[in-house]
Amino acid sequence: MPLFNFRHVLTCGRKLLGLWPSMPGRSGNARTSSPNFNQPDSVILQVDFPTSSFEVFFSTPASADFCPQYDFSRLDTISQIQLQDVLQKKAFFWLTTVDKQLLWEKKAFCQSESAALPLVLASAPCWQWACLPEIYALLRQWACLGYLDALGLLHASFPDQELRRTAVQWMDSISDPELLDFLPQLVQALKYECYLDSSLVRFLLRRAIGDIRIAHYLFWLLKDNLQDSQFSARYQHLLAALLCCVGRALRDEFDLQCWLVSILTKVAQKVRDATPSSRQ
Repeated sequence: MPLFNFRHVLTCGRKLLGLWPSMPGRSGNARTSSPNFNQPDSVILQVDFPTSSFEVFFSTPASADFCPQYDFSRLDTISQIQLQDVLQKKAFFWLTTVDKQLLWEKKAFCQSESAALPLVLASAPCWQWACLPEIYALLRQWACLGYLDALGLLHASFPDQELRRTAVQWMDSISDPELLDFLPQLVQALKYECYLDSSLVRFLLRRAIGDIRIAHYLFWLLKDNLQDSQFSARYQHLLAALLCCVGRALRDEFDLQCWLVSILTKVAQKVRDATPSSRQ
């Protein structure tokens, strides 16, 4: 549960949190959209937050006025080779502690390589409030990322709202046919949003309203993810928002498609249950 809500107000009072059991292979960075109250073996945690007579707001710090930027060729030969070897790893999953230290130390020399931004940000030693102005300055003056690289900034490792908002802005120029290729990943990235009202949600709904193919594809992706017990509440809200936006004609079309799928499901079940001799 975020300590600050989407209006940046600090949580106060008594909260009950239903704990989810640990699951092998599941990322610890994923944020569930609802507490686990439905399962009978759920552990309920009561947290009493301090209350006060006034609201406490979180203020996002402004970016620093200046962030150094140097030409890569100004590095000594050994550092150039080391840095190129690290940048070739592409995914920050493969970065070692030494790699991260090198990337953050030499970040001023990496800005000519726009695709390196996710690696550099993943190497930041700290994301505390006092460190954010430097990170935001780096984000502001970095060259606009391509769609694939911007998608990397929507990973669970980057919960910062300003960073995710910038990543969505960089993806805004993507064409509708290209967006169709990215929709499955973007729908999964919704799990890592701190709040339901986010730049990514607004982006997907806005593009779905403008193109019937995106609306159709998004509908079935959300429908499929309703089976996810931990995030079903979030996907239910998004599916309801989509159905409110697309209009009655498309809602009727979705109903017909769901009806057809239910018929095919029943037929498949009957075929599976029938004896081999009578399946034809």
